[in-house]
Amino acid sequence: WDTAAAPLVYDVNGGKYMAVANKGGWLYIYDRATHKLVSRQETTTHLNAEKPVSLTGRRDCPGILGGVEWNGPALDTINNALYVNSVDWCATYKIGETRYVDGSLYFGGDASFDPVKDARGWTRAYNAATGAPMWQVKQATPMIAGVTPTAGGVIFTGDQNGDFMAMDAKDGRKLYTFRTGGAIGGGVVTYAVDGQQYVATTSGNASRSIWSTTGSATIFVFTVPGNGGK
Repeated sequence: WDTAAAPLVYDVNGGKYMAVANKGGWLYIYDRATHKLVSRQETTTHLNAEKPVSLTGRRDCPGILGGVEWNGPALDTINNALYVNSVDWCATYKIGETRYVDGSLYFGGDASFDPVKDARGWTRAYNAATGAPMWQVKQATPMIAGVTPTAGGVIFTGDQNGDFMAMDAKDGRKLYTFRTGGAIGGGVVTYAVDGQQYVATTSGNASRSIWSTTGSATIFVFTVPGNGGK
């Protein structure tokens, strides 16, 4: 339940903050001036998470690959919001019976995942100053891709089914999807050339041994309607 994604440092409404989302399934917001915790909010399902690890084996959530994985929170200064993708995937943990041997690989126990076909994900929005939840959308797959907010009130992301998505920043409604043919696990970039706005993302296999994803490495570039694009 470590922190695998980079923290986000930002200023809103005259305050200075840092947001940290971890694999434990929590979003932490800190005041950078006082160093105090402002908010701790759930990003995925929690089950038995506060209990000691079982000697006989017990199903806990999140699993080893639950919570926020590769890409951290994204800031939307227009809507004063943070957007976070996360993984909803539980596992059964058990304390190991073997003892540590100097120089050897040692985890202290083992974990067996729920079937990957049962894993899901979330896209959630929070108030950037208070951490208060704004909306949440349960997704069909674990969500490991980045989230990119835009000034036009649309956020872009993608899932492991290969669906590139445009979502309404205010309520999470899906406005547009495009099947890319490969899992989306990286970032989404938007940029302009000669007055035309574009959105680009990559798709392909996002660690087949972990997520059971497929797809050839591909870059997709879209034009944005409303300024000459289609």
